[in-house]
Amino acid sequence: MKITIKEPPAGAEEEIIVLCHNISPELLRVLNSLKNPDNMLVAYIDNEIHRINPVDIFYIEAVDKKTFLYCEHDVYESKQRLYELDELAMKDFMRISKSVIVNMSKIKALVPS
Repeated sequence: MKITIKEPPAGAEEEIIVLCHNISPELLRVLNSLKNPDNMLVAYIDNEIHRINPVDIFYIEAVDKKTFLYCEHDVYESKQRLYELDELAMKDFMRISKSVIVNMSKIKALVPS
């Protein structure tokens, strides 16, 4: 992989151009970290806006065309769709079904059924 860094002309806006043959999950993770450097998600409880750190999320679920972020004490609603959160490719998160993404670092045990 080749990395080229150039200084833009004075007064020009900084930009990042990505040339790739395919978009890998790792590339998505890097691009999303550039778009959202503090990696916080915006979510709502009633009409209050909250910034949620992904490490505080236990799981994310889509129910009736709404997306919910489940934390230890609160449940937040996200305006983002599940596939958009899945594309964030957040570290330690895995999609386990059509409607659920779990934070693997929050799992303490699994019980086979």
